[in-house]
This record gives sequence, C-alpha cells and structure tokens, in this order.
Amino acid sequence: MSFRYPESPKLSGDYLRRALPLMSKLGVAVNPANYAVFYNYVAGKDDDLLTEVDSLLQKGARLTREQSDLLFKKYFSQFDDTQVERFQSKTRIILNAILKALGQADKDTSQYGRALGEYNSQLESDPDEQAIQQIIEGLLSDTSGMQRSYVSLQKQLNESTEEVENLRKALRSAREEALLDPLTALANRKGFMHALKRAVTEIDEAANPPCLLMVDIDHFKRVNDTYGHVLGDTVLKLVAATLEKCVKGKDTASRYGGEEFAILLPDTPLTGAQKLAETIRSAIEHGNIQRSGSQEPVGNITVSVGVASFKEKESIEQFIKRADAALYQSKNRGRNRVTVSD
Repeated sequence: MSFRYPESPKLSGDYLRRALPLMSKLGVAVNPANYAVFYNYVAGKDDDLLTEVDSLLQKGARLTREQSDLLFKKYFSQFDDTQVERFQSKTRIILNAILKALGQADKDTSQYGRALGEYNSQLESDPDEQAIQQIIEGLLSDTSGMQRSYVSLQKQLNESTEEVENLRKALRSAREEALLDPLTALANRKGFMHALKRAVTEIDEAANPPCLLMVDIDHFKRVNDTYGHVLGDTVLKLVAATLEKCVKGKDTASRYGGEEFAILLPDTPLTGAQKLAETIRSAIEHGNIQRSGSQEPVGNITVSVGVASFKEKESIEQFIKRADAALYQSKNRGRNRVTVSD
C-alpha cells in the first residue's frame, strides 16, 4: 500500500546527496516537487518510478519543466494541494539551508586555496626567519578557519539529515493516510489498485496467481432508508472489521466504493479464496448488529461475494470485471452466497 523506508538517518542523508547530482544531470530544477521524485528514486522503493527515471537517464536528455511536473503528479498525485504545499515549503527550507552552507564552504575553500598559494610564493622568494614565522602563523590561522568552516558545514548537514528524516516520515504517513478509507480504516480504492498492480507485477515470485474477492452488502439501501445513515455507517464499519480479521500477511482488504469491498489475496489458490469467501459470508450473516441505545437487532445483514483467480495475460481491468460479474451472479441468484468466476 505504501513505500517503506527502514533506512537510518545517515542513509537517508546519503540519498539526499545522491539525488542532487542526478537532478543536475537531467537539468531538473531543485524544487521540492522534483526533489521528492528523485529522493524516492534513489531510495529504490517504486519499480515503476525506477524504470521511468532509468530510461530518462539512459537517453541522457534534459527534462523539460512539463516532464518533471508530470513525474511528480504521476507518483505523488494522492496528495491534495494543501499537503503538497506543506511538503514543498518544508523541503524548500531544508534545501536552501544546505545550499547556503555549501556556498559558504565553497567560498571559504577558495579563500583558503588563495592563501596557500600566497604562502607558497613567499617561501619560493627565500624568506628570512621572521617571514617564515609569519607564514607559519598565517597558515595555522587560515587552517583553523578552514577547519571551523567544515565543522559548521558538517553540523548543518547533520541537522539537515535529521530534518529530511522527519520530513520523510511525515511524507510516508501522509501517503499511507491518502490510501486509507477514513470511515472503515481499510485501504481505499486507490490503495487497493496500488496493491493489485504490485501483486500482478510480482506474480512470478508467488506460488499461486492472485485471487480477488468482491464483497457487497445486501440491501444496504434498505438499511440506510430504515435506520438512517449513522447506523448505515456502523454496518459498514462492522463489515470492514470482519474483513480485516479474515485477512492476513500480504492480503489487502479495501473499501472499493459505497457498500462494496474488495479483498486481494496475492498468493492463494482458488479453493482457498473460495473457502475464505464462505467464512466471511457466514461470519457476517451470524453477526449481531443492534441499534445504538437499544437491544433491537437490525435484521439480518448479509453479503454477496464474487471470487476470481487471475488469468495469464488478462488485464487488471478484466480481472476485476470477472470478479465483479461473479458478485452480481450471487446477487441474481438470491444474495447471501458465494459465486466463483468461470
């Protein structure tokens, strides 16, 4: 569902130092949006991003502003404008501090180099003892000043590394929140699609092809009309909790939309997926949902389920469509049942 960054603050600082030269090579402006793309590229956590940037690097072409903007929108579009602006502002502050420190260090290094050149010229002119003493004192003073400059630079880089680490954590947290449904705390549709694309990409590494369960609450509109949307939300949350309890490991339970849910099983045989679907159907049928503040039960809440196993060479859209068609077969056959796609 999201990028994972187990690296230490030191390693994340190394990523920062690797990202900047790549941006320079491609002629990319050092702004927060572009930096987010190339930081994640050097971290190597998104295969699609790696492939696309590698292709650009191999071509050796310089990126236009439109191309760099497209990269950001493509891989970070789940953030709203307010979040983007917040991350841009924080990243801009960090980058400006680093560039300022590097600029000062470069200035100090140039001055130090000129001073060493002057001392060397003075030594070649056969100086007397007093002149040599002055050269030595000047060399000590300038070397100490250069050392202080590098200590200051190192301190700034250490502080910036810590700030980058904190920003990275905030970015990860915001990314995860953007992939979650706020009502049920399950993955939302975008989170589901992210997990499904990854499962299909990694299909050769699994013993079984991915399986998909599409789950729909029966007569949900009747619940809303009879008891109100507050209780309807309660039903959604309780169904979501049941799904969450039934999945494990790499499996992903998500709210696909409205009263429809999707469960992705990236490495489960079709028989196992069908068994899980029956377990979910039975658990929800025998659940006891009551109206708030009373012991009055809300009838029987049931679900219909469609199950499909990924077929070689089919598209993701076809895969979802088959599982959804199986779901509607369950609906048409009387609801509260499981149908496996042909």
